[in-house]
Amino acid sequence: MTDRIHVTALIQAEEGKDLELVKKELQLLCEKTRLENDCYRFDCFQDNNDPAHFILHEEFKNKAALDFHFTLPHTKHYLAQNLTRVVRAYFTTPVGGE
Repeated sequence: MTDRIHVTALIQAEEGKDLELVKKELQLLCEKTRLENDCYRFDCFQDNNDPAHFILHEEFKNKAALDFHFTLPHTKHYLAQNLTRVVRAYFTTPVGGE
């Protein structure tokens, strides 16, 4: 059995935040997170019907790697700006395994 952790997070721009800034900062967060040794995937998608909604698809080696991600400067920088909030997060396992 694998320890990999898959996360799908539905996030929403905070009221009054500039969506261009939100997208720019999400893109920067994605680029820097993908450089983390134990990050296998970190993608961000914008909802076509509601541009203030985004979906993050994440895959980390294990829970410890995900926890470590939240201690890193680029993650702290993004979160400190309060640009978005998590609407819902799913922690999943692939059907049929990896």
